[in-house]
Amino acid sequence: MSSVKCFRVFLLLSLLISGACSTTGRDSIARYSPQQLQQMGEKFLAAGDTAQALKCLTQAAKKRPSDPWIQYYLGLAYNHRGMQNEAVAHFNKALALKPDFSEAQNALGALYAEQGRMDMAQLCFEKALANPFYETPHYVHYNLGRLYERKGDQEAALKEYREAVRLFPAYGQAYFRMGQILEGMKRGDEARRCYGKATEFAPDLVEAHLRYGIMSYLAGDLEPALYSLNRVTRLDPHSANAEEAATYLQRLQTLMHSKEAASTSSAVESLHRVEVISPPDIQRMEALPDQADASANPPYSMERKSAPPGLSGQTGPAGPEKPSQPGQQWDYIVQVGSFFDKEVAEKMGEKLKSRGFGAIVRPVRHQVLGPIYVVQLNPVDSLDKANTLMTQLGKELKGTPVIIKVPASF
Repeated sequence: MSSVKCFRVFLLLSLLISGACSTTGRDSIARYSPQQLQQMGEKFLAAGDTAQALKCLTQAAKKRPSDPWIQYYLGLAYNHRGMQNEAVAHFNKALALKPDFSEAQNALGALYAEQGRMDMAQLCFEKALANPFYETPHYVHYNLGRLYERKGDQEAALKEYREAVRLFPAYGQAYFRMGQILEGMKRGDEARRCYGKATEFAPDLVEAHLRYGIMSYLAGDLEPALYSLNRVTRLDPHSANAEEAATYLQRLQTLMHSKEAASTSSAVESLHRVEVISPPDIQRMEALPDQADASANPPYSMERKSAPPGLSGQTGPAGPEKPSQPGQQWDYIVQVGSFFDKEVAEKMGEKLKSRGFGAIVRPVRHQVLGPIYVVQLNPVDSLDKANTLMTQLGKELKGTPVIIKVPASF
């Protein structure tokens, strides 16, 4: 089932449930079982409708007061509502009913940490990890990492994040925090690799794209720089992040085959007319686990089994392509790679030509590193054709290829 169809089904379900849980009276909601009410409450909570979630979960708790999971979800709902005292009470009640309830221990620890009660938070996290049957300990290791960061112990934080990604290799948020620490330690190559992993597993995490894009630019790795910096301007437009990304994109304008003047104003304008497409955008997340990070960068993680915060089950493309202006024609340029050595770039170009590809080598000047040689294929007039070229290239590709979508008038 497509992501759009799934969304429509969920929306219809939500509307039907809303009619039962809203103002139609106690009898309409009382006919549901505690399990049904809990499931309804979870769905509303995942959708961000905390008021309806609390109505359903409160009714479920009245029908089954000894259920620790209902108390746990009530704690999540109250915490989401900003009512931390009530959240603490429900987490503690869940733990009284189920002492080895690691999810509740983690949630309580995260709440204490947000309040600055670090010793109590750490005790909760340690209790959660003491349960050998805990299914999602990577959340706790992430939370411990954030806690150690606040305490100023960067090495201990790094150790916890590494354990988190060992247990759950697609944990983009943990990779991002690792990148932040390693960059602060002046370990640039390691930091950039971590930021790259963060953008892979959390494709909408703006801060990760910004740091990865800047560090890739400074390293002369131009294709991922183009992609990530361009993505920042699209995910978070009109922000300080977008302004910083645009500064570096202006330095990369010559790589976009632009015929416009090189003035600052025209460069900024052209950024809104150029789109950089990476292979992950074409087949988004098909090889990833069902749980993958979303864009937020929460200070601490509390898990929901049906829809964990900080994780989403997005399996489709990043989003539908924006409609073109009437009469607008587009070209798609496959940029194969960038090289410091002119001879290596020219050999790559000749090799591609010998295999029937229309390749060109374009010399550009990197503001920091000096001359760089970019290998591109001749423009084609559709994304499908560009995708076909990418497939045909196969093992000929070096570096991280991208497709640059530009107005045909460029």
